[in-house]
Amino acid sequence: MVKIHKTASINSDDLTLYKTARFAFRLITLLGVIEIIAYIFDQRLLLSFNEHFIPIAPDTAIIFIVLGSLFYLRTKNSHNNFFQNTAIALFGSIAIYTILKILEALINVDLTFSKILLPSTEFLGTIQLKRISPITSLIILLASISGIISYSPVLKNRYKNFNAYLGTAVLISGFIITTAYTLGTPIFYIGSFIPVALPTAIGLTFLGAGIVALTGEKSVINRLYTGKTIKSLLIRSFIPIIIVSVLLNGFIHATLLLTFVNAGLFASISTIFLIAVTIYISVRLAGQISIHIDTADKERDNARDRLSENLKEKETLIKELNHRVKNNFNLINSIISLSSVNCNDLERMKSTLEMVKFRINSIAMVHIQLYESNSLTYIEFKDYIIKLAKSIHHSYYETDRIKFNFEIEDKKLPVNIAIPCSLILTELIVNSIKYAFSDSDEGIISISFKRINEYYNLKVSDNGRGLPENFEKKSNESMGFIIIR
Repeated sequence: MVKIHKTASINSDDLTLYKTARFAFRLITLLGVIEIIAYIFDQRLLLSFNEHFIPIAPDTAIIFIVLGSLFYLRTKNSHNNFFQNTAIALFGSIAIYTILKILEALINVDLTFSKILLPSTEFLGTIQLKRISPITSLIILLASISGIISYSPVLKNRYKNFNAYLGTAVLISGFIITTAYTLGTPIFYIGSFIPVALPTAIGLTFLGAGIVALTGEKSVINRLYTGKTIKSLLIRSFIPIIIVSVLLNGFIHATLLLTFVNAGLFASISTIFLIAVTIYISVRLAGQISIHIDTADKERDNARDRLSENLKEKETLIKELNHRVKNNFNLINSIISLSSVNCNDLERMKSTLEMVKFRINSIAMVHIQLYESNSLTYIEFKDYIIKLAKSIHHSYYETDRIKFNFEIEDKKLPVNIAIPCSLILTELIVNSIKYAFSDSDEGIISISFKRINEYYNLKVSDNGRGLPENFEKKSNESMGFIIIR
């Protein structure tokens, strides 16, 4: 037995998002590792990025390592059930831990839950350890729930949009706190309930971005950002500008505070900066709308041109079809006129009408073949010959008394050649069935059709009794020979 390995196909948009997610999760894992190393070697600046800010809690750093690693491995998309269940259990453990830390803060009692992650703190150096804040716990709880959904085969597709919302909540929370730091908002680094360290806020921002990217381009958030609508276009254009503007404004504020410049100067510089950003956004907005309108106009013009061309093609095809129908009616009229010349008695009339039926049927089958092939000009002639031969045979015999050998090249034949060939073929097949074999014979009719240079070669032969000795081909004026010649 051969074992088949299934590989999931990922489109280019999803691949880009997955690469983004991997980058974000690697960064989070690296951040957690750096912060633990900073605790071990007493590197206070790495723990807070500023001596006035609070340091990241050690259990937060450990959680970043676990979350970053698990989410990164999720992007590999090739895990067995044991690994999936283990990952879900780890995410669940982190979720329970954060819930306990929130309860610990609400009742204002240290229940030593931190010992779950840090049973010993002796290796962490001399820097005073901070507890993970309830706000951080709540945001990490959202990320943990997202991880459970991501690894669950049942939940990941059903709650893909919900997962994207969770990631967005983590992303926005982290970004707001990071922005507040740049604007010098002390509520985030003073007190006991709200404080979130700056490294934690940055890590949460990247964690949320990675979760959103991991949900793929079909999730509602990513569709909103990566779509082709003007709304998506504007979001792609202006969200990065707004983010950079806010951060730059915060950087200016922080720089002025460090140099002890008065608030009036900051207000003036900040106002000028925001006016410049507003003008820039307005110009970009007008430019993007103009580009979108121009693109829409070009697409509309192209669509109109295509419709016009299609209409002309349809008109040409209708004219050609009408011309073909007229020619076929003329052909049928000629067949009936020529066939009626020798109808001297009832028996001959019956035989003549039977042949007329076969000839008209051969023309009709060409049009049936055209209809089935969705073409108005060419038919698959090999299929047509086989169907025509079997149709004529079954008109004479219910059983397969006569066998057919086909040696036919796969050729598409234009209708103006197919119809004359079909009439010739009908005459030859009917002649073989009617005259080549006795009632007890089991005959074989061989049909070959091939192209030789610029000509088509159609050959019909049988293993029957052959033509009479006194048969004169040139002097024969029967309807069948007239059609063949």
